[in-house]
Amino acid sequence: MADKIDSLSKAIRYGSLFVKPEQATCLSNNVDKGITGCAIGSAFYSISKDIPKTTNTGMAVVELECVFPWLQGLRITNPALYQYAFQGRKYQGWAGLITDLFDNHDWTNDQIADYLQEIGL
Repeated sequence: MADKIDSLSKAIRYGSLFVKPEQATCLSNNVDKGITGCAIGSAFYSISKDIPKTTNTGMAVVELECVFPWLQGLRITNPALYQYAFQGRKYQGWAGLITDLFDNHDWTNDQIADYLQEIGL
């Protein structure tokens, strides 16, 4: 299935079938909890052949940018920060955006994937 994942939104959706949502964790394989993580961790899980016991966000971002090179340097409008547009905080890198929506605005992986799909990612 991973070879048919051609977008970040699809990667998040597919990985979410196996990864239980957990804030402040990129991807973790814990004996007690099972596989847990954030939206970035779910996307990483969907494209990875070997899952280490713990994955940090930086490692996942590098791997995802190798699979989806158009993400490198991409800045996206954050729909949760429109009120801050006058402060120059309206745009974020793709990884910062996903982390912010998941950890700080309680968006689900499906909501994040819906938004990314809407903007062509």
